[in-house]
Amino acid sequence: MKPLFMLLLCCATGTVNCQPLSFKQTPPDVMPKPDFDLTAYMQTHVQYPEKARRKHLEGKVDVSFVVNEDGTVGKVEVLKQVSPELDREAVRVVSEMPHWMPGRKDGKPVRVRYTLPVNFKLN
Repeated sequence: MKPLFMLLLCCATGTVNCQPLSFKQTPPDVMPKPDFDLTAYMQTHVQYPEKARRKHLEGKVDVSFVVNEDGTVGKVEVLKQVSPELDREAVRVVSEMPHWMPGRKDGKPVRVRYTLPVNFKLN
């Protein structure tokens, strides 16, 4: 089985902070990173579900995903649920993210698991 690394990626109030969460193996030499502006992507692609808007639902959905060796995003799952509508939207947006620059260990690409909080707040 190929090693899988983990990193917590926070996206809140227009800022993105990267902090190690836990590593099952030795951390990669080079962490993967989006080849795009993650904050701008989230702000332009998240669509507040109408049903959730009518119910005045708000909250933070924690979504876990893996950046694969080729930079694709996979294995998307919800770790912290808010509502079915908000959970589905968070998974949809993360699943459709463009390719990332993959992490590297000893010069070879490795898979890395991320957790991304997706915040839903009505104005």
